[in-house]
Amino acid sequence: MNRFIYPGGGQILEQIDCIGLNKDSSYCRLSDGDSEWGVRTCTPGKDNETSYPILSAPTFSHESGFYADEFDLEIFCKEGETIFYTLDGSIPTTDSNFYQDAIHISDASENENVWSMRKDVSNGYFDGAGYEVPDYLIDKCTVLRAICVDEEGNESAAASATYFVDFDQKEGYQGMNIVSIITDPDNLFDYDTGIYVMGRAYDTSREYDAEQWYADVWWWQTGNYRQRGRDWEKEACLQFFDAEENLLLTKDAGIRIQGNGSRGWVPRSFNFYARNEYDGNNRFEADFFGTRYEPQRITLFAGSDNYLLKLKDYLAATVLSDRGFSTMDYVPYVMFLDGEYWGCYWLIEKYDEEFFAYHYDVDNDNVIMIKESQQGYLALGNEEDEKLYDDMYAFIAGSDLSADANYWKVCELIDVDSYIDYCAAEIYIANLDWPHNNFGLWRTRTAEQGKYSDGRWRWILFDVNNASVMSSKCIELDLFAEVVANDPMFSSMMDNDEFSRKFVSRILDMANNEFLPENINLFLDEYRELMKDPLTKEYERFYGKDTNKLLNFEEELQDIRDFFEGRYLYITDYFENYNGEGTKS
Repeated sequence: MNRFIYPGGGQILEQIDCIGLNKDSSYCRLSDGDSEWGVRTCTPGKDNETSYPILSAPTFSHESGFYADEFDLEIFCKEGETIFYTLDGSIPTTDSNFYQDAIHISDASENENVWSMRKDVSNGYFDGAGYEVPDYLIDKCTVLRAICVDEEGNESAAASATYFVDFDQKEGYQGMNIVSIITDPDNLFDYDTGIYVMGRAYDTSREYDAEQWYADVWWWQTGNYRQRGRDWEKEACLQFFDAEENLLLTKDAGIRIQGNGSRGWVPRSFNFYARNEYDGNNRFEADFFGTRYEPQRITLFAGSDNYLLKLKDYLAATVLSDRGFSTMDYVPYVMFLDGEYWGCYWLIEKYDEEFFAYHYDVDNDNVIMIKESQQGYLALGNEEDEKLYDDMYAFIAGSDLSADANYWKVCELIDVDSYIDYCAAEIYIANLDWPHNNFGLWRTRTAEQGKYSDGRWRWILFDVNNASVMSSKCIELDLFAEVVANDPMFSSMMDNDEFSRKFVSRILDMANNEFLPENINLFLDEYRELMKDPLTKEYERFYGKDTNKLLNFEEELQDIRDFFEGRYLYITDYFENYNGEGTKS
């Protein structure tokens, strides 16, 4: 990188080769007129002599990772500097452990449980949810953070590492990726500011909101973990390991709690945010999903309403990934939180402008997304963009689409095949929390060159984990008739013969391909092989060693098998005999 200095006339006075810089640093003259340059702190509006050196972070003799045997770890810094370190996730200060001799790293699972013993992480510990703090030593890793301090008291950034010792002998990790979240414990558990606890927000809500509808629904009650927005984002070091125990990425990033009702449960989901302010890079520089996509935001998803099985969203997104609507990629992970085992999750993409820009080759500044859930409406775009959706919906819902001219106009407004695939999928899996909720669609604001830059609306699939979805109780649920009766847009579209024929053909095609019971059973067999042991470990961690949750796992898995067996017969009979009037003949 070159730095050019120009006089008023545009002539180059001096050209300097600049080194790469991290956040909050500058490459500058050490004093006015000095010929010596160096990396210093930023001094906007002040003389460079008021800056001070930016120290290099310490280095470790062993990289983060998995080790069969215990070992002695050495920490290195420059001559004349001293080292301070912590083992609890907090950023070291000069009041932390002073490094003198090598640190012995062994299997940390023999250490006493700390964070896992807290009951203030959910009201479910006090309100009959069945949660228990573990009465045994859970699996643990060593999380180490260290800083260098020079003779003037200047401190380096913290270096962080995670060490797993003797994990080849532990059950519940086969085939699973692992993420270690290292953050100051106060970021999670502080009464006022911790994002993982009930905290002050809970106590305040009990004082002032006792008459609210959620007062007696423990998982909906307000707590610190229900707070949203950038003010409740905390900095953490994230370390990702693949299923072969290779370190994929070490990343300083922001973390927030994710979800709606599921925020009250444990384990709960996290959103991760890559930002320049944390480490100078606003992307996660790893190919998590095998697509070469390096996202800016990702979610560590705990399963939401399907928290015991953690299957429904993954199943739908995976088997329907080639259909005409968007789905997210899912990768299985186990999470360690400040060194303690914290359950099973899916690492998934997030629908944002970068997702659409990468997967559909569109301009990220040109993306609009409507995402109706309990959190809002316009998810991406400008306030005036909402009118584009309102106008589209009003035209389709209010027009006679049996008239060809009106239907041709609809085909200019939406990708009809995307809408057909999307509605067919939601109806087939019996999603009763749709279409009034949990629907989403996107488009480019203006038409540009490219297959997906035409300004037409296309649909996205998400949040298909509620109790009705893929439930044997809903095998004969006539959701199709309900949607025809209650969704003006879908009802109007079904008035068009071409759309109606395509819809019937498409849902039958899904029945005989993606949702064919033989194919689903193979998928579920593979899922059981991958997830039974990891989920058994999670059940023990959050419900106790004597829990019967494994029985629930087997029952729920069989219930999904039963749903697809029965739903196939119901759907094929229904639509092979469909009379074109919202019911079968």
